[in-house]
Amino acid sequence: MSKNYRQVRKSTVVKNSVGQQFKLGGYRPEKQNSKDKKYSAKRDRPLPPKADLRLYMTPVENQGGSNSCTANAVAGAYEYLANRLLGKSEDVSRLFIYYNARELDGDSSQDEGTYLKSCVKVLRKYGACSENTWSFDLNQILEQPHKQAYAEAANFIVEEAARVDVDLHAMQSCLADGYPFAFGLQLFSSFQQAGSDGLVPMPDPDNEKHDGGHAMLCVGYSDPDQVFIVRNSWGDEWGEHGYCYIPYDYMTKPELNGDCWTIRQVSDRDLSQGIQGSSASLFDGARAAIATAFQAPGAIRKPSVIALLEETYEAYTVEYEEELVYVKNKGFVLADAFENLDLLYFQEDDETDEETEDGYEEESEETEFYEETVSSYEEESDETEDDEETEDSYEEESEEEESEETYETEEESEETEDSYEEESEEEESEETYETEEESEETEDSYEEESEEESEETEDSYEEDAEEETAEESEEIEDTYEEETEESYEEDAGADGGDDSEE
Repeated sequence: MSKNYRQVRKSTVVKNSVGQQFKLGGYRPEKQNSKDKKYSAKRDRPLPPKADLRLYMTPVENQGGSNSCTANAVAGAYEYLANRLLGKSEDVSRLFIYYNARELDGDSSQDEGTYLKSCVKVLRKYGACSENTWSFDLNQILEQPHKQAYAEAANFIVEEAARVDVDLHAMQSCLADGYPFAFGLQLFSSFQQAGSDGLVPMPDPDNEKHDGGHAMLCVGYSDPDQVFIVRNSWGDEWGEHGYCYIPYDYMTKPELNGDCWTIRQVSDRDLSQGIQGSSASLFDGARAAIATAFQAPGAIRKPSVIALLEETYEAYTVEYEEELVYVKNKGFVLADAFENLDLLYFQEDDETDEETEDGYEEESEETEFYEETVSSYEEESDETEDDEETEDSYEEESEEEESEETYETEEESEETEDSYEEESEEEESEETYETEEESEETEDSYEEESEEESEETEDSYEEDAEEETAEESEEIEDTYEEETEESYEEDAGADGGDDSEE
């Protein structure tokens, strides 16, 4: 049974001969979810022998003594995308991404790393602000960014994100299309050799110290050298100006490479232009020989390779300053506390899919956390108490004015309604016969449209007969009323004459 390196989270701090410290272990591996959106290559042509996106990358950052490697990797991808599409890019706030990713994980109170997927979610849900707005100050690594940071970030939402399969062709296709991808790799003691020139040896996990998971950004590949070109977050003095070269066989092992993510913006621009290279090697002379030797596991311990390294570079050594291991419900504790650390690598994998069960696309539509964030600012801000009192006063006055306006409106509405009802009653009294005629005509018309042609003729005849009967009835009634009125007037006149004579 082989070791499960993904199951054990370690945090390691090493220091090189010139006193630089590097921290790794902030990457948290995550199980794949079938609902995650997968990257689909755009190209329908053969892959080029080489792709190199470094020309469009922003300066390499340094994560310092923090576990923010995931946020550094994702921020680098965002800056590259802005640079390609807009021609320029500001430094993206890594701590804005890192804090909100940990908040999505459920605990932002500790600097213990996060998932790459959580960092990608932050860009999809909240966007990203600049470091001028929320700076990379490790004194505020546990602080929630201020309200202005969220307002600015909302203008820079990432439109698309996808998981890239840990597969050579899928990874190369993503890069050849012009998109870098962030990934999380399990590192071993041999990785520290890359600090001198960027060449990473193929590890021998069974015979090397496991240093923990570390997130980086893949920005190219080279078939002639069988390596990926990778941007680290340990400053530009590490490796080759901050970059390193990792063997294909290392990065394409699912047990060592946890997951890969890429981000996109909708654009008609073809980002595959200007990044393709020839079939020539990236390296010259002895360096090319070392890169070739590093393809074999454990090559770093071979005398021939050691001799070649000594001839080519000054001795590059590191000291292990701190080694921690993550324990459930306790957090990171000293690795020395375990008498047999290897037992942790063979324990039953109790990792669940609770955090990813709904899939990336479904979770990206949730806004609950953002609403809680905005609410917390309103509740926690002591500086805006006066404004809140003013606002309450304004709301009370508005409610009073609204009540008065409502009362006046109701009175006017009632007067208008009464007036309307009186006029309607008068008009109703005068137009009773006309309304009845119109009602009968409308009803007959509806019946005419819905019945057969033979019935239409009969209905028309009946309608005419009814109208004539109604008219005759009205004339008779009118004549009767006139005669009645004349008779009444004659009687009244006769009575008046009698009274006069008396």
